[in-house]
Amino acid sequence: MDVDPRVLGLVKSISVGINGDAGAVAAALIERLAGRKLACMTNRAERKARLEAEKGAWEQELTAWTHENDPFSLEWRRTRRSCTRQMLRELEKAMPQHAMVSTDIGNICSVSNSYLRFDEPRSMFAAMSFATAATRSR
Repeated sequence: MDVDPRVLGLVKSISVGINGDAGAVAAALIERLAGRKLACMTNRAERKARLEAEKGAWEQELTAWTHENDPFSLEWRRTRRSCTRQMLRELEKAMPQHAMVSTDIGNICSVSNSYLRFDEPRSMFAAMSFATAATRSR
């Protein structure tokens, strides 16, 4: 969906292209779907259980990665007290409700997204956000 028809299917093949304003199209789709029985609701509980299982497995995987065992990480731990993933896990545990976090540029941005949890939108600020804000304030 895009307001500019020239970009529909520009990057990837599409099955259905919708030319229009995203808000107006979403409102029209909701109106057309109102009162219809959605096929996805027949297995909602099954999908929710699968999602919870996947989230649990991901948490276990993150916990196992707290101390990586590749040669670089082993040397790092031998000469320093902690590693990035361990610090992120501890920060996750210690963060108060309504916390906001800013990260520096680089790999830490994506790794932080795996560990830190937020209950509110606009709580994680990556380096690009600050660069944009700084440019606007000039």
